[in-house]
Amino acid sequence: TALPISGWWKGGAVLVIRLLISITCLSWILIFGEPGGSEGEESEFWRHRREAKEKEKQGDLKCAVKHHRSSLECLGRHLPQSSVFNVATSLVWNILRQFLHILYVNDLLWTLIGYLLPWQRKKLQNVKRVAKETATVYHDLHKLHLSGYYPLDKFASLDLALSCVNMCDVSGEYLDDDVRARIYATAAFHSQKHHSHLPILSHFFLSRMSACASPNHLQWLLTPDGKNFFFTSNWSQDKSLSRDHPDPIDSLGALYRHKLLHNGFLNLLELPQNADLAFSEFTMVHDLAAAAAKI
Repeated sequence: TALPISGWWKGGAVLVIRLLISITCLSWILIFGEPGGSEGEESEFWRHRREAKEKEKQGDLKCAVKHHRSSLECLGRHLPQSSVFNVATSLVWNILRQFLHILYVNDLLWTLIGYLLPWQRKKLQNVKRVAKETATVYHDLHKLHLSGYYPLDKFASLDLALSCVNMCDVSGEYLDDDVRARIYATAAFHSQKHHSHLPILSHFFLSRMSACASPNHLQWLLTPDGKNFFFTSNWSQDKSLSRDHPDPIDSLGALYRHKLLHNGFLNLLELPQNADLAFSEFTMVHDLAAAAAKI
């Protein structure tokens, strides 16, 4: 007679089946569901990208926004602005997808598919390559939005920011570390400007930025003084951040340097008139004047 199958084996078999179904569904959505882009679509994409960059150089930033959006549409990515429902569903999906990235579910799926389906590795590489280009377009649009050239409501703007971060995570090693760091820094800027009541968001994106090989011009965000300025100063109300420069992070960095210079000059003015300045203090004056000339 056949031995009866114990309840433990039944439960284990059901768990394995459910796990396989979950992996299959997530892989289909997160990996094979990503638009790859045909040759004709990519040709149109690059045409709009060149037009957008040219318009940015000419200072016609509103026209550049149109070309950035058109380049995304060439890759099958339409920004959800037609209705509240579309924005809400897209935002929920991007939040869920970011949680999957945080839990390394996405990385695990990419690794599993690469080993279990080696003939699909070319497809995986193409998806990452397209995700890299998509992330850069989202990033350009995000910067223009934060600079006031692409108006969006709070939910649509948060959806844009998360779309950029998610595509950045999908692109993996195809995206340079300095671009990745700028994307995380811009997301932190967005969170602090529009969602300052949730500082955990800004801290989270800055921690992601610190894990990258951040370029020198972003290192100030990781210093104690820079973090204090970022989280406690009322810089979001400064009007120069909206129009002076199409990149809000560069504008914020210039504002931070102005603050350092202002505080440094105030400290010098507070010295007694008959005080003998040491050589180091003369050097500080010279450095402050040189820094002021560069701003």
